[in-house]
Amino acid sequence: MSARKQIRSKKAAPASGSYSQGLKWKDLFFTTVVPYDLNLDLVGTSVEEQTKQTMENLRFLLEDAGSDFDHVLQVSAYIFDLDSNFGGFAKVYESYFTEDDFPARSSHESKNFIHNGVQCYVELQVVAACKE
Repeated sequence: MSARKQIRSKKAAPASGSYSQGLKWKDLFFTTVVPYDLNLDLVGTSVEEQTKQTMENLRFLLEDAGSDFDHVLQVSAYIFDLDSNFGGFAKVYESYFTEDDFPARSSHESKNFIHNGVQCYVELQVVAACKE
């Protein structure tokens, strides 16, 4: 029996390609999240709006994996035009965590990613511990 389990949330944007919404392996959860809604449309036209949607998608996936924001261990943030958008991203991102108890994080400049004419500002790769 494999310890690897697919996590599929009906509340978060579905996977649209050859990847999983999330994978649980033993007591760890791995996912990549973007600011899509259930119809695979980008939500919002600002980095703040898109970060909020991304974090809500992450919340749903964490819940379905038996985890939460307090158990997020590491985040790799890919942000379009990092110099201009990091502040807006950080303000929303930080509101989802307990103050002074943030996960490890790296932030990277993202290339131009347009979806149906809308700029995608944020993508997160996340590793979290599961409570169960």
